[in-house]
Amino acid sequence: MRKRFIHILLGALLLAGCGSTKAPAATGEGTVIKLSDMQFHPSELTVKVGTTVTFTNEESMVHDVNQLTVKEVGKTKPGFDSGPISPGKSWSYRFDQPGTYPILCTQGLHYTAGMVGTIIVTK
Repeated sequence: MRKRFIHILLGALLLAGCGSTKAPAATGEGTVIKLSDMQFHPSELTVKVGTTVTFTNEESMVHDVNQLTVKEVGKTKPGFDSGPISPGKSWSYRFDQPGTYPILCTQGLHYTAGMVGTIIVTK
């Protein structure tokens, strides 16, 4: 009986995602990353080439999305830059090339508080 309970509990935790901020692979027309709690939700996303990802700001402060690593901030031009995304607004980007795209928010140095993520684009 106890063994069965543990298996049920573990299954429920796996289904709930255990608080993970990773999302399953997205295909097709698009998917959404929420900008909230000074983080990207999910913080890691895998999509197929040609997928449009929409970044939606759900906070009361301005955010942005830049394709940069923390080490590149101020030294390298971002691969893409959303510009400021006001509260309640969205910005979209279509990923046409496979690769790994680090993202972060430079508004108010939010990346220093952990507002970083990764988008992995597969064929």
